[in-house]
Amino acid sequence: MKRNKRFNVTTTLSPWHANGASTVVFRFYRKEGSRWVLRKSVQGANSTLVAGVSTRVKCSATLPKTGSWRVIAEHRADAGHPGALSVASA
Repeated sequence: MKRNKRFNVTTTLSPWHANGASTVVFRFYRKEGSRWVLRKSVQGANSTLVAGVSTRVKCSATLPKTGSWRVIAEHRADAGHPGALSVASA
């Protein structure tokens, strides 16, 4: 990944969550030696994908350094939904 180049990250939540809410945090990890180190967190913004069924969550980010990066989407538990983590994606 290039340093300071803006890009978008998108994921899907099911069941549906309210538009405009920030229910997902995207966590960016950089490989440093043999470890993955958390270097940045960005709140996602919800928008309806399929009304009443699923939600698209999107964020725009830049990363401060070149190198190998992974992103994990984290949904914290709320009144109507359990918490969840995505599979790491490189």
